[in-house]
Formats: sequence, structure tokens, C-alpha cells
Amino acid sequence: MIGTLAGTAGHPVTVKGYAQDFGFPVSAVQFSCDGGCTWTTYETPNAESGVNVNWSFTFTPPEAGTYELLVRAVRGDGRISPEPARVTLDISSDD
Repeated sequence: MIGTLAGTAGHPVTVKGYAQDFGFPVSAVQFSCDGGCTWTTYETPNAESGVNVNWSFTFTPPEAGTYELLVRAVRGDGRISPEPARVTLDISSDD
């Protein structure tokens, strides 16, 4: 878990982190904003074994509330991280 980030509805919030898969290159990083029902994949070409892949994800929350971003790594052979990292976004109103 990365932790809780604060933001304001209607304004972009950027989450940053890194992906690793000890001993294997990370071929992609995947993000989900719907509890893991769907995933958006960002390829990480030229990643090397044992090297962290830095990533950032910008999300503009449409309204106040609590959101959860899931992040996971995919390695070159297609295997996916068994447990995604979780980032909670605590979004306040723009009033």
C-alpha cells in the first residue's frame, strides 16, 4: 500500500511510484480505478531485470469522495503481480 493522498474534486491528482519484479524485467504496469474489474496497461519497453520502473498516474476525480487506485506489474513472460499496490485518494469538494 502506498498510502492515502488528498485532492480536490475536478482537479488532477498525480500518484507516483515504482514497480519491480525481483529478478525479472517489468514489461508493463497496469492501473485499475474500478476495483480490478478492468486494467489499463502501459508498456515499459527496454526494462531490465532487477531495475525499478518508475511510473506516474494522473487522475481527475469528478466528485468528492474516496477512490482507490490499484497498481500492478507485469513481467516479460506475462505473469502479473499476485497482489496489487493500493493507493487511496481522499477527495474533498471544490467549495
